[in-house]
Amino acid sequence: MKKMLIICLFIFSVSLFFNTSTSVGWSSFDKIDIEVNSNMIFINNRPERVDVYIEEDIIYLPIVDIISLLGGTVEFKMENKCYYIILKGREVSIWIGKRVYLINDDVKEVIYPLLEINGTHYISIRHLAQILNYQIYWDNVLRKATLSNSRNLNNEYIFKDSKSKVLSDLEVAQKDLETLQLSKREIYARHGYIFEDEKEKNYFLNKSWYTVKSNDSIVLSEIEKQNLDLINYYIDIKERKIDIIIIDKDSFKLILLLRGDFKVSYTIAIGKSSTPTPVGEYKIINKYMNPGGPFGTRWMGLSRRNYGIHGNNDPDSIGTMASLGCVRLHNEDVNQLYDKVYIGIDVIIK
Repeated sequence: MKKMLIICLFIFSVSLFFNTSTSVGWSSFDKIDIEVNSNMIFINNRPERVDVYIEEDIIYLPIVDIISLLGGTVEFKMENKCYYIILKGREVSIWIGKRVYLINDDVKEVIYPLLEINGTHYISIRHLAQILNYQIYWDNVLRKATLSNSRNLNNEYIFKDSKSKVLSDLEVAQKDLETLQLSKREIYARHGYIFEDEKEKNYFLNKSWYTVKSNDSIVLSEIEKQNLDLINYYIDIKERKIDIIIIDKDSFKLILLLRGDFKVSYTIAIGKSSTPTPVGEYKIINKYMNPGGPFGTRWMGLSRRNYGIHGNNDPDSIGTMASLGCVRLHNEDVNQLYDKVYIGIDVIIK
């Protein structure tokens, strides 16, 4: 009996060893790395060998193999030429030759259809990322693609709220010129805009939220139109390499751009409702050190008489509507600003 028990335990141990050392499906994973040159993929850093196929710089994987490795189930029905997949709680139907597929009954457009190679169907990693709601990263040096589980998909957007709220000047001013140009296209991409420019097309195809639709059906909301206007405003400043101070009254912010580049922002106080800070386009016409009293440590006069940017003797007022119309800063902030700007620089109050 004792000998039999030892033999059974030995067989069980051997079985367990071989079962754990062969490929198994993953019910939970955060990252998939695909090394193009070695035909290897790494699921949560665990290596698995799978056939990697590339056509026109698009990476494809055998659909049955990859779904199984990721812990999903896949069934092919010949009568309607459809793959039925369950993966990470999602029910997916993919038809051979069709440009649409279903995820939990939601119709999605296929950007890269299934390929058939020697009787085996391959799925693009772009299509796989859509199914998983993952983001794709490409390392051209290592020739490696990574599908990553972005737990906060808003991080994929340049401006995550551009569809639902008006952007602030500070949000937009801080971006560089190239990013702002892409952010304009992002507003259209959220509606499924089809891009002709190769750089723009590839950028958005690598976003898991992007689904191609039609350029004819795009209607922008008023919020999106306002955001486009603001983005275009800052694109113009950056393209023309303008030196400018922007006072955004709504957010109580002063923003400094030099040669179009964002340099710094400060929290400010503005005029009370009875003595509002005047909206308009002005210039700095004079600068004085240590004016004292309510003007604090520095004064920069505007081309509108009796108005200026200055320090204060009431730091608690910063971030409120408190002045007689001037723009107040903390004294340490106004000292810094004073050293960065010059007589003649443009000032926009909006």
